[in-house]
Amino acid sequence: MNNYLLPVVVGIVFGFVVRTLLLRTDFRQYPTYPTGRIIHLSFGFIAAFIGAVAIPALLESDWTAVTFLGLAATQFREVRKMERESLQNIDKFELVERGTPYIEGMAQAFESRNYLVMFTALITTLCAVYSFWLGIIGGIVMLVIVKFNMSGKSLM
Repeated sequence: MNNYLLPVVVGIVFGFVVRTLLLRTDFRQYPTYPTGRIIHLSFGFIAAFIGAVAIPALLESDWTAVTFLGLAATQFREVRKMERESLQNIDKFELVERGTPYIEGMAQAFESRNYLVMFTALITTLCAVYSFWLGIIGGIVMLVIVKFNMSGKSLM
């Protein structure tokens, strides 16, 4: 059994939980449809996976994997572009248009949430490599940080 399997799984789980926490919808927000939620959660899982496997790749000096993971992370910019275009297409059919600044803000928030998920998975995996329980504690700390930043006037 691989020494990094358990830390990677812990990182993925906490990263995915963070993405689930960041998925908040109401009548003013996107995604409001089940397919939108599935897309957001799928990207969240991918971001958690990327963040979780980065630590073992670095510790094993697998620079090809690190380069690939960096490339995969930059693809979230393309996802942001796709999200922007999708929101612009939806906006045309709204009774009151949200406008370009609102749409750009939503696209940026979508991209930043994925980076936050990657960071959570990375920190949790790093802690779990040293100790399973330290990984659990690190994951819980990251959950608290994310939850704290979601409250009040902070926008994550």
